[in-house]
Amino acid sequence: MSVIYTPTARPAAANNLPKTATERATALLEMATRLADLIRSEMAAIERGDLRAAAAMVAPKQKLVYGYEELGRQLRVDQAGFAALDDSVKTRLTAASRTIFDLTEQTVRKLRVRSEAQQGLVDFFVRAINTGRQIDGRYATYRGKATTAPPPRLPPVAMSYNAHC
Repeated sequence: MSVIYTPTARPAAANNLPKTATERATALLEMATRLADLIRSEMAAIERGDLRAAAAMVAPKQKLVYGYEELGRQLRVDQAGFAALDDSVKTRLTAASRTIFDLTEQTVRKLRVRSEAQQGLVDFFVRAINTGRQIDGRYATYRGKATTAPPPRLPPVAMSYNAHC
């Protein structure tokens, strides 16, 4: 049996990519709106404690972020086109970038608070378990007399919440 390699044709580049600075700015504003909406949805899921829903938004958010960064890069490279943009468009682009930045900061703060609260709960249980191990009410006999048995020599419990999983 012989295997013959026949290269497949590469897909043609998409013809619907924005070509002018105005088209890029318009696409960037639309993408910024979608990204902001997705970040708000993610924040709402985090507030509800629905981490599965928040995790499901990661892949679409990454695609939007990559597209947003690439369009922004293309717009910055076209300095003449960017300079020719209307001031209102530049103002809207700046506002959209600020909104995304602010929403991202809020999400990070919410995740940090949630992580710290969970770590506090884990620490509470660890202390309770370790304290419980030190108080042992068992009795033993020593030379015919009932005495309190020493606590078992067990290693202390150590746990932590991994915020990166």
